[in-house]
Amino acid sequence: MDKTHQAFFTSHGIKSTIQRNLVLDLLQESESPVSAEDIYLKAALLQPTVNLSTIYRTLELFCSKNIAVKSTLSESKKAVYELNTHTHKHYMVCLKCKRMVPLTNCPCSLIEKAVSENSDFEILDHKLEIVGYCPECK
Repeated sequence: MDKTHQAFFTSHGIKSTIQRNLVLDLLQESESPVSAEDIYLKAALLQPTVNLSTIYRTLELFCSKNIAVKSTLSESKKAVYELNTHTHKHYMVCLKCKRMVPLTNCPCSLIEKAVSENSDFEILDHKLEIVGYCPECK
């Protein structure tokens, strides 16, 4: 058992398993949020005995322990996951290839400030998703 994985999972109050190690590694390798199905396809190549339900359970556990973050793409209603880096992110999503490109900064801070100043609404968070076509697909 990998000592690094074991220490990481112990610090989050969960047991290190082969499947959890594999999902963590695949999330770390991913440059953008990925679906459970995408993780499963990669995991099955490395660990043929893994099943999709294990991937879903592991991802939900990771989300409950703040290891991963789950988002839902508005166009496809598909859930995607990424490691929780504790940084605020927004994405541009290509309608054709579904590639997700992170925005380099949050354009919502001015809107959020104006809304909170002109209402009695306590803003806790916001989500922004820009859809269109990436350079390769347009």
